[in-house]
Amino acid sequence: MTKQESNNLKVLGFDIGIASIGWALVEDSGTRDSRKIIDCGVRIFESVGESHKDRGGKRRARRNIAR
Repeated sequence: MTKQESNNLKVLGFDIGIASIGWALVEDSGTRDSRKIIDCGVRIFESVGESHKDRGGKRRARRNIAR
């Protein structure tokens, strides 16, 4: 293993949403131009309960009543 290889840092990042989780594994060797994505993906879950359109309509109604 060379000295440059031993300085590589691997970072696992998550993006957690309402119905999905995105992830990426990134290798960073210390300089801005040397970052690279090793692998990435997303896991999408089935919707459970109300749809976003139903929730949005109810939220808008509550805001109109509050005004």
